[in-house]
Amino acid sequence: MEKKLLSKRDISINLFLLDNGNGVIEAIMSDIGHLIHLELGINSETKIIEKSKAELVIGPFAICQVVEELAEGLVGLKIERGVMKKVSEILGGKKGCVHLRELAFNAINFAANALVGVGEGFSLIHPSFSRKDPEARHLHSERLLKNSCFAYTYPYLEHKKILEEYKAKKGKNDENFCE
Repeated sequence: MEKKLLSKRDISINLFLLDNGNGVIEAIMSDIGHLIHLELGINSETKIIEKSKAELVIGPFAICQVVEELAEGLVGLKIERGVMKKVSEILGGKKGCVHLRELAFNAINFAANALVGVGEGFSLIHPSFSRKDPEARHLHSERLLKNSCFAYTYPYLEHKKILEEYKAKKGKNDENFCE
């Protein structure tokens, strides 16, 4: 059966580190009918959104621009468990925009991942952490991230054995990963 591409949606998210140690997330969504930009300024220590600005550059209707100001309602939110429900209340529903809400979800989820280890001395905000060897990164972060994903379910020293078993099962022999 032949398939034909009808549309495509891209979401890109960039994290910038400011001189004061705080972060800025810039998120962009683009598809055939949308170009949306969201910028969030985040306090790296408190994990509170201190700045939020949205711009609907392209939308299906001119009235869609009106929802840009809803992004200001994200200011003061703390990136923690339960924040997505608050984001949905602020950006969703009949007064909001499902696309802006989706972009905010992605941006905040990325920020949460970047900030997860700030108090522990590791995160994307601490670039030196990413330059450590994989075992050191895992050992430094495993207490906080235990059972958060497959890699943190097992001690690092078991990774090689699990990977070799997987490669043998799948017939893989590539070297496309960080380690």
